[in-house]
Amino acid sequence: MKREKYEPVLKNISYFIKWAEGAIVIGIVSGCIGTAFGKCVLWVSAFFQSHPWMVFLLPLSGLLVLGVYHALGEDNNRGTNMVIESIYSNTEISFATAPAVFAGTLLTHLGGGSAGREGAALQMGGSIGTQIGKWLKFDEKDKKIAVMCGMSGVFAALMSALATGCDGQRIATVSRPADTSSGIISDFFIIIVRGPGINFSA
Repeated sequence: MKREKYEPVLKNISYFIKWAEGAIVIGIVSGCIGTAFGKCVLWVSAFFQSHPWMVFLLPLSGLLVLGVYHALGEDNNRGTNMVIESIYSNTEISFATAPAVFAGTLLTHLGGGSAGREGAALQMGGSIGTQIGKWLKFDEKDKKIAVMCGMSGVFAALMSALATGCDGQRIATVSRPADTSSGIISDFFIIIVRGPGINFSA
């Protein structure tokens, strides 16, 4: 009788521990990748500013981006909408999305093109969250939470702000109590692994 009485509490504790572990993994991985992405964007942007003639190579840069996407099987990539739709549907974000977006964004900036960092961060985070969710053998509902945590992690690391990461994590709502706790824990570890000196306010 006593065991039945405390069973819901024990389940909640077990679920919290499970998501604390998951959030730590997602937070560290997405934070490191988001930080690396931010530093690389700063570097290629600075390189273009000191070599403005690179703009004449923009068509070549575009062809290289197409080549990268084709080689990684991302020809049908629909951008950020695809990531958000995956939270509400059974659409799965491929592992190749993250490296394709990473490389494509850098090549675009290198040639002086315009490519949003925020959308790229959400796509990479969604891809990372999906893969970690699969590796940790999460069920479908938990995988969707993992996608949001990944989005939150990369976004927070890229923008160097915990609050902005929470905004990314709240793009969609899943009816699970771990939604908020995992996002907060994930963002906490992003701040720990986030590299210094990334500032996009200039």
